Formats: sequence, C-alpha cells, structure tokens
Amino acid sequence: MSSDNVALPVVMGDLRLKAKIVQMNNVDKGKTQTRVVEIQNAGKGNLKPVIDNLPQYISVSVVPETLKPNEEGKITFTFNSKICNQWGPVTDEVYVTLNGQKKYSDEFQLRIVENIVEDFSKLTLDQKRNAPILETASRTIDFGVIKAGAKKVAKYKLSNKGVNTLEVRRIINNNNEIYVHQTKMSVASGKSNFLIIDLFTKTLPEGDYKKSFTVQTNDPDNPFIILVMTWKVKK
Repeated sequence: MSSDNVALPVVMGDLRLKAKIVQMNNVDKGKTQTRVVEIQNAGKGNLKPVIDNLPQYISVSVVPETLKPNEEGKITFTFNSKICNQWGPVTDEVYVTLNGQKKYSDEFQLRIVENIVEDFSKLTLDQKRNAPILETASRTIDFGVIKAGAKKVAKYKLSNKGVNTLEVRRIINNNNEIYVHQTKMSVASGKSNFLIIDLFTKTLPEGDYKKSFTVQTNDPDNPFIILVMTWKVKK
C-alpha cells in the first residue's frame, strides 16, 4: 500500500484515506459484498478510528484498531443485503470518530453506496416459464400543456401477463416536482395496477420539460424500466 498523498487523498484530521465514497456496486439480494478502504495515520500520536452511525446491515472492521504515527491500515466494510429491506440504489452516511472525538460533519463523513438487484441467472426453465411478465402500453407519459402553478395527475397502467405475481420492488424517483405512488405493490397474473403520478408546477418557470423515473420489478426481462415524462408549462 502506498502512503503518499496521491494514493490517500482524503483528509480527516490526522487520518488519511483512499476514498470518501465506498462503492459496493450491484449486490444480489441475499448476498454480501465487501469493500476495503486504505488508511494511514499522518499525525504524531496514536490514532484509533471508529466508524459510527452504521445501519444494522453494514459491519466494519478496522485493522489495526490503533494506528501508530505513519502506520498504514485498512477499514473493511461488509454489506449484508439479506437484512436490508430496501431494493435498488441505497446510500448510507457513516462517520469516522478519531480517539473517541465525535464530529458528525461533512469532513468526517463516509458514504456507502449499494445497488440491490435480483439474480435471475439461476432460474430453472420452469421458473422462467412461470415468471411474471410486465406489460405497458408505452414507456412515456405526456402531461401536455399545464398552467404555471397548477397540479396535474396521470395514471400509468402496469399489467402482468405472466403466471406468478408481479412485484413492484421500488420506485426510484429523484424529481422534486413529481410524486409517484401506487395502490398496490403486487399485481396478480392477468391483472393490472396503476401508478399515480402527481405533477406540481408551482416552482417551475415556463418551458418544455422532460423527466424520468425508474420502476424496479421481479420480471426477469424487465427488472428496471425507465418511464419518461414530458410536459409544457405556460402562464
């Protein structure tokens, strides 16, 4: 492990770290994922780093527990998706405590980023035949022209043409002016359900808009679908 400033560019007091963001990448639901962050004590005294604010599905080990001056070590993060009740992208913010001094600030914050997905590669032929099949009329939603400051509601139909129940794992929506909700998280075979999309234009200036959100399901052929929304705001 290199101990120069280029290799360990993140500064937290006397602690130097390889990275401030721990990327777990895709994690199959039910599996664990491990990542290591290299560290070094750049101070003149002993340093004991401890990770605080951990959710129950992330465990950490610091080796060595106490770093001597200039000594190098590593922090190992282990993410257990089995006990995490979320799906899709998950971000956890944890904090580094040095020698018992808790400073919950951006300087001492680490972000752990995961994306919990479903592993369909091991499905048997029968399981594939009985899998849910998501059917939609379109992947776009056109709200049309909306008066500035008004609210408009759209309904988006999700149908299950497969055998087993279609599960909406998660709706991933990062738009402040859009609120997406559904009446049910499950769609039985041969049935349909609707997503309700509320559009609020109160803070939007005049103009044309194009936004999107993602729906995560248990359909092996459509685990993630991106729905594109368009509209025009006029006074």
